[in-house]
Amino acid sequence: MNAARTLALARIAFACAVAVAIAYGQPRAAPLFASFAREHMEPRVAGVGWLGAALTNALYASPLRYGALVAAGALMASVAFLLVERRARRHATAAGAFGAVVLAALCALDTLHAGGATTTLAGTAAVMLLLEHATLASALALGAIAILWCNIEAAGLLAPALALLCAVGRTFAFAATPASRYAWLSAAIAICATLATPLGIAYPAHALAALQLDGVNADYARWSPADVAPHGYRYGVMPMIVIAFAVGLRGRTPRDALLGAFAFVLALANGAFVAVFGIVAAPIVAAALAPRSGDPSPSHSRLTVVRAGGFVAALAVLAGLAVGARTLPVTPDEPYAAIARLARTRVVHRVFCADTAWCDAALVQGLAVVADSRIGNATPAVRDTQIVLLRAGKTWRTKMDALGVDAAVAGANSSLTTLLTASHWTRFAQSGTTVIMLAPPPS
Repeated sequence: MNAARTLALARIAFACAVAVAIAYGQPRAAPLFASFAREHMEPRVAGVGWLGAALTNALYASPLRYGALVAAGALMASVAFLLVERRARRHATAAGAFGAVVLAALCALDTLHAGGATTTLAGTAAVMLLLEHATLASALALGAIAILWCNIEAAGLLAPALALLCAVGRTFAFAATPASRYAWLSAAIAICATLATPLGIAYPAHALAALQLDGVNADYARWSPADVAPHGYRYGVMPMIVIAFAVGLRGRTPRDALLGAFAFVLALANGAFVAVFGIVAAPIVAAALAPRSGDPSPSHSRLTVVRAGGFVAALAVLAGLAVGARTLPVTPDEPYAAIARLARTRVVHRVFCADTAWCDAALVQGLAVVADSRIGNATPAVRDTQIVLLRAGKTWRTKMDALGVDAAVAGANSSLTTLLTASHWTRFAQSGTTVIMLAPPPS
């Protein structure tokens, strides 16, 4: 078997590992996404992400249903990781490129499930690779990708942001050179691409709001990386930071520093972007590990063997961690067992959760909820109701009665739990500092 075929088979094996991770990495993803597709994925032609919603609904309506979503997610994630490897090879050794793929995959562990933001990974990887090339063709290709990405999802706003930072970094490094001029051309084209959506000039503002970076919804949703992407943050981001401190980002350009810092701040603002940080920063860290000029270079055959072995090793690491993550709770107080028992009582019509992430478990069990972890995309009325109930406002009882809420998940010492206890609600179960309260039977 020649070297090229070995490397091709290794890449196919890695893509299969990604598919395994997406299909089995989060066992609750299938029913949860079914509920998501039913309740939240109505394609709005005039809204942010209209094309992504239409494509997702089309896949879910196909005969394969969940299998189609797994295949699409595996394709997008595999393309993203292969583009990371291709970008890392420009400045790093074969071993370094393999390490970049592994680090990026580890950062994306919490994204590898059906309905996960794998399109964001592919879009980010494609944009970052094109920004490596200072040519007119790459600038035009970037514009085409930016147009498609902006119509698929709000994260398409990352295309002009990354291009603009790249242009600023190249200007600092090279002043007025052809590279910097093409970088500014790419940024201008990417910015114009945001206008090629049904929202037109209003797209940037709507997309920025949809990305949940301002902390407005912090009252009723968790956005920290340790909560939103615990496995990616623990196994991907932290090792990458340790490596960066250990070796130093020697020889890296201002462009790399700006892009890496931007991706890190993005991940801290919203943990959903931990995977994006891996895509952006992993090749930068790999390049810092590259040998200095004058060091002996390995032969081409040795490079191929290392790359092929790297992808096979990444297969084992990614699939093993993703499947193993099935038994790892997101939080120590995750009440899936208690909510499963609650669903079996068959007396609950709607559940309120002070921590909206816990209502994901209720959705999996087929229960109706006031709001789940996707509350950031809910209507203002739903968000206002969530805040009133969370803070036990004056109209809490009226809103609960109107919605038919007869179960609540809240803090054991919260004001809401105190009011519910005074209203003769009973404590159904307790998990850590959280209790599940059950309404009294109708008289």
